[in-house]
Amino acid sequence: MTTRSFNKKLFKLSLLNVALLTGFSAQAEEAKEDAKGLEVIEVTAQKRVQRLQDVGMSVDALSQNQMKDFGINSASDIVNTMTNVELNSAGGNGNKIITIRGLGLNDFTLNSSPTAAVHVDEGYLGSNAMTGFSVFDLERAEVLKGPQGTLFGQSSTAGVINFITNKPTEDFEGYVTATVGNYQTTNLEGAVGGAIVDGLRTRLAVKAERSGEGHQTNNAPDATFDKNGKIDKFAARLQLGFELGNTEFLLKVHGGADKSEPWLPQAEGMMTYDPDTDSSVACASGQVGRPDPNECFVDGLFGNAWQGITDNDGDVNAGRYNFKPVADDEFIGGSIRIDHDFGFANFTSLTTTEKFNYRHKTDLDGIGNEINLQVVGDFLDSIYTAPIADGGFGFEEAPLQLNDNWQNTSIINQYEDFEIKQFNQEFRLTSPGGERFNWLVGAYLSQEDIVNSTGYETPQFTLFAMMPWTEELAGTGLEGYWADFTDPDGVFYHDFDQQNKSYAVFAQTDYALIEDTLKLNFGLRYSKDEKTFSNETYGVDGQGVRKVKMTPEAFIGQPDNTERLHQSADFSHLAWNVGLDYNIHSDLMFYTRVANGYKSGGFPGALPLADVDSLPYNKETIMSYEAGLKGITLDNTLQFTAAAFMYDYKDMQGVYATAEGFDVLSRIGDAKISGIELDGVYQIIEGLTVRGALGTLSTEITNGIDNYADTYGNAVDITGNKLSHAPELTANGHIRYEADITENVYMAAQLDASYKSDFYLRYGNHPSDKWDQNTTIIGARLMVADMYDKWNVAIWGRNLTNEVVPSYQSFSLAKPDHFVFYNMPRTFGIDFTYRFGE
Repeated sequence: MTTRSFNKKLFKLSLLNVALLTGFSAQAEEAKEDAKGLEVIEVTAQKRVQRLQDVGMSVDALSQNQMKDFGINSASDIVNTMTNVELNSAGGNGNKIITIRGLGLNDFTLNSSPTAAVHVDEGYLGSNAMTGFSVFDLERAEVLKGPQGTLFGQSSTAGVINFITNKPTEDFEGYVTATVGNYQTTNLEGAVGGAIVDGLRTRLAVKAERSGEGHQTNNAPDATFDKNGKIDKFAARLQLGFELGNTEFLLKVHGGADKSEPWLPQAEGMMTYDPDTDSSVACASGQVGRPDPNECFVDGLFGNAWQGITDNDGDVNAGRYNFKPVADDEFIGGSIRIDHDFGFANFTSLTTTEKFNYRHKTDLDGIGNEINLQVVGDFLDSIYTAPIADGGFGFEEAPLQLNDNWQNTSIINQYEDFEIKQFNQEFRLTSPGGERFNWLVGAYLSQEDIVNSTGYETPQFTLFAMMPWTEELAGTGLEGYWADFTDPDGVFYHDFDQQNKSYAVFAQTDYALIEDTLKLNFGLRYSKDEKTFSNETYGVDGQGVRKVKMTPEAFIGQPDNTERLHQSADFSHLAWNVGLDYNIHSDLMFYTRVANGYKSGGFPGALPLADVDSLPYNKETIMSYEAGLKGITLDNTLQFTAAAFMYDYKDMQGVYATAEGFDVLSRIGDAKISGIELDGVYQIIEGLTVRGALGTLSTEITNGIDNYADTYGNAVDITGNKLSHAPELTANGHIRYEADITENVYMAAQLDASYKSDFYLRYGNHPSDKWDQNTTIIGARLMVADMYDKWNVAIWGRNLTNEVVPSYQSFSLAKPDHFVFYNMPRTFGIDFTYRFGE
């Protein structure tokens, strides 16, 4: 679609909506006088308290009551209530990847800044790993779509998700919620707050989540475990608020732990056995769509060595695994917010600090089975003893000693020990608001220190990369790579340290060109990011003794190299936005917005197999064009929004496979993105409410890279391809009915559904990368409560039809095979809530 035709369609759509909705407004006086009206949500998307309908940008928001109704317990759950928002994971229940309107960094490493920034009470979270927290005691959640360059912490190209917690009150109040569900789930959540003494307010909130049984089944013979996926989380938050004169203070400390079992992936083989050539060849079904597990098997590193390893039971929550994953995550943090009224302006200081430890041990390949020792031996002998001229090593005999340690094995298991420490400081000065000219200025500083050690344990990697060739290779220049490392209990490590410093100054203004009718908005932000990175790779045997040490730039040929590779990179950008808000009348607004956004570059955190795998990647930028309509009518029984947008995305960052080694994080290309979003909620009669939302998305990669490797390691041109995790159509809706049972008790029944069309899991758009099914997730909730909401009992269910949707797909070392994570199956349970106090 050309820009001109897009703008024509957008203009026609806007005129149509204005005509229709102005007509709705004219009927407002005819609305039933007994209608209670819909909840009006207030947000702080522009660092001021505003009605959601008065914000001249695309913002989705959920109130506390709505989050309860939808059964939202984690950040992942919000995607079922919003269009063009995806929240997936590179590790099942950990390391979340947020995609908004097709923009999301599909990176499985933890040191990369997310494309969509996540904030809690305006405090920025710098790693995807930090977004797996439990959602509890929230006032609301806000999702700002499109680049956010001027107001929220780090600049972001996709948008911002902001979770706002309930704050301390003077009145004594609180609640407790107990949940029992399938998979032996027992959760407990509660909060209590009020004034300790006159002028000192406090609020304590806690949540504990437990499940005695995981949802994944291990079918491997002689396995040491039969279930996986248990949940074990705890989190607590304490806030204190008080005033001294015209200065208000809010102090917060929080912490918790997550020892849930990381989910295991499904192994999808992409090869089959050809008896004519006695070798592996591409399986036919994988060339045209999803690989048929009855035909396709996991190929591995040794031709047909693993012939027959496949997962054909039809259950994505069952597999054959040889390694029990474990997690030991901990976090602690705090914030100090100071607000002072100078009269002419309000001063705000927000200081936040976070420390997060992500310690996971997991099976990366999703298989556990016997390998064919004879085939492995023949394969290695053929390489070791072949003449050098034929690509071999020219040895008289292979030095490999095969034993039982190699029989029950897998491709690779990973140990990850990641720690991030954050400090963020923001100062801002805000005019009182409500004037013809309003303004906000501020400054921002951020410091992040990251330490990571990732270990890869695999006999296959040991066989392939670290054979006892020290003597045989003397003088060949390969001594530093092929070292004395024969212990099958050994681990190959990639360690790195990273420091990120960010500085920014920003301003946001609005001016009423025509008072109460036409308003001009303008924002500006200058950001500078400084990053340093040092890394090394080495091998450690079963006794903890280092046997190999090398830097990525000296990967081959320097056995005594003990220096790390040190690098640094700086990025800067001037982001801006300008918009017009036109109030057709007090409850109907048309807006337009043009915004420029930026996300800094960085350093790949994955295992480097060549020096280029550690090179920094550059910043990405975006130009966004958006127009929309927002309104409230029929005595607040109908609320609606409509938006159309177009993005020009430059130097998009992404993870992709190369023919030379692991996935690499670098520039993917440019992209063109456009879409339309419609959202409306209507109270048909008192007690009966319906809501519907629809989003369309069109994506295209332009000027794509030329070294992208497809499923089989072949270089392909991705120009013209669609973005990953960008379904062309998403929709969601719910119907809710409330009715009195007795004079003091009422019931509420809600049915909700979330739909998305097919989509690609990777940028290569290979047929096997595509999830070619349309999926609909259905949930329901039936609640009985007293008229004053002092107590309620609710029966609920999520994903009632047990829909299957993949969330992440990666390649193996050998490229053809996929390892895929899927969504949570059907869950159901019962909640009991009791509220006390005022």
